[in-house]
Amino acid sequence: MASWLDFVVKQKESMRKFLLATLILVFLSPALAAGSYILAQSDSGAPTPFAPLRQSGPHWVVTSFIYDTLLWRTADKAIPWLAQSWSWNDARTVLTIKLRPKVTWHDGEPFTSEDVKFTFDLLKSKPELSNQADLVMTYLDHIETPNPQTAVMVLKKPMVDFLERVLGWEKIIPAHVWKKAGDPLKYQGPDRFVGTGPFKFKEYKPGEFYLFEANPNYFAGKPRIDQLILRQVANPVLALRQGEIDAASLSPTVAKEFDGKDGFGVTEANPSYFYTTLIFNTAKAPADKSEFRQAIAYGVNRQRVIDQALQGDGVMGSSGTLHPESPYYSKQLPDYAYNPDKALELLGKLGYKSQGDVLLGPSGKQAEVPLLCRGQDSLRACQLIQQDLNKLGFKVELKVLETGPAQQVLDKGDFLLTFNGHGGTFGFFANPDFPAKIYKNPRYDELYKRWNETSSQAERLRAALELERLLATDLPKLPVYHPLYTGVYREKEGIKLFWTKGGLAGRGGPPSYYNKLSFIEAK
Repeated sequence: MASWLDFVVKQKESMRKFLLATLILVFLSPALAAGSYILAQSDSGAPTPFAPLRQSGPHWVVTSFIYDTLLWRTADKAIPWLAQSWSWNDARTVLTIKLRPKVTWHDGEPFTSEDVKFTFDLLKSKPELSNQADLVMTYLDHIETPNPQTAVMVLKKPMVDFLERVLGWEKIIPAHVWKKAGDPLKYQGPDRFVGTGPFKFKEYKPGEFYLFEANPNYFAGKPRIDQLILRQVANPVLALRQGEIDAASLSPTVAKEFDGKDGFGVTEANPSYFYTTLIFNTAKAPADKSEFRQAIAYGVNRQRVIDQALQGDGVMGSSGTLHPESPYYSKQLPDYAYNPDKALELLGKLGYKSQGDVLLGPSGKQAEVPLLCRGQDSLRACQLIQQDLNKLGFKVELKVLETGPAQQVLDKGDFLLTFNGHGGTFGFFANPDFPAKIYKNPRYDELYKRWNETSSQAERLRAALELERLLATDLPKLPVYHPLYTGVYREKEGIKLFWTKGGLAGRGGPPSYYNKLSFIEAK
């Protein structure tokens, strides 16, 4: 009898917990329409069109559903978007853009060339609003607006990738909203989420979800769903199983569970344009010596990091910093395959000596290397690197900081070695130790300028190869890996995810399976 009563009590308690959990889920979730689709996506702040540098990639993906760029991308090429067509003068210093007619902002106001002019004028005056604003400041002189459907961009000097790296990245904002906003990063008006995109802002709950509603008047086609929700989840695999989300980017090993499963689509695995790097402070000893940086590169077993931190789901980064899909990628570079003996040989030339398991520095004391790890999600990789440096005899102090505080440390230059990650790996950065800004090399600056501005593709390829060789030898940072990702999605409402080669903005722009083309019925 007692066992039966115990069973009844336990059943009631289980039911009570189930109902409580259900109520919590209901109250903490957005009100879902019948035609809704939920994407797993990290929180990157309020979905205004401006992204602080530390959140630029994820934030760009989220806001791409609300705002539009002048160019967009299919699976493999750039296409006109808010721009209907464009043409260059012979010197490639004047770009005439014909805008798509009859486009309206979410508040009903017409989209015109004044919005284009205002957007880029704002970026020139406040470059902190975009991590591509340095290109706008360097190359764009001014914009003319001869009529509401034409914007004429006058450049200071030619830039070969101006279309994709600038027009494909910068989201156009409504002049009638932001002219009165004051400081754009502080503006809190309810109209700060007005865009031209396929979805309108409805609700944002920090740390939980974004809720967007369909824009029935979208110029490129009707949205396939009434609501799009981007939700932060602790475990996307479990959330997919339980129907809490409809799509996520997963490692290929984890995604296998859904391959062939009824109701799910699974894309091919692709190496992300995001990659992780070890950034050296080239202004601080001993990392100011290229031999020291090369020694660290030989002393870190990057393949072991991929095998153990990613379960093998990664591609080793090139010492020339470019992604394997980049048109400028070269295989003819030092690969820094794991070789601790070579590492110790290089360190020996700098005055280091091994004494048993300890590496003595030129001062005669044990050599120390402080290692900053950017984010808890990188901790396992950082621990493996710490172990490799310990094997060389270094004493390694490992410190973990989340994205914001870690970026502040990089900005101040208060580090020696940092494990970091970022995207944009199809081309080169003005600061090759990005997102730090410490490395200085006049030869790099000269080659970068040539690569960025020459109209000759052959000359551009030559400049790119020289840049890669310089970076591979001087090594301001050591690329570690590109993670492999697979898109897993529930097959409903006609939605099919696909990989956008080159990134959503092109040239290694944000890597994501969440291309807005998947969510609209193209006209």
